[in-house]
Amino acid sequence: MTLTEAGELLLRMTHRVERDVEEALAEISQTHALQRGLLHLGGGMTVCLYILPRLLKKYRRLYPGVDLQVTAGSSEKILERVRAHEWTSAS
Repeated sequence: MTLTEAGELLLRMTHRVERDVEEALAEISQTHALQRGLLHLGGGMTVCLYILPRLLKKYRRLYPGVDLQVTAGSSEKILERVRAHEWTSAS
């Protein structure tokens, strides 16, 4: 089994997104003690289904006192919710 050219492109982009998310979490971790609180993340379905679970499992081990909430949705919907300060799950 081999990936198509489109599959190869998607795989490369997925790795790039994963690195970006890891870097963002690392930067957030460095700015606060993160002993407790709430971290609310939003992303597209692909990110939420395939990338975040593994990263958030590691994050949960490092920061067990931080509550994690993930919202899946389109970029437009997530931006609307961020701008409106709506921190509950997207409908």
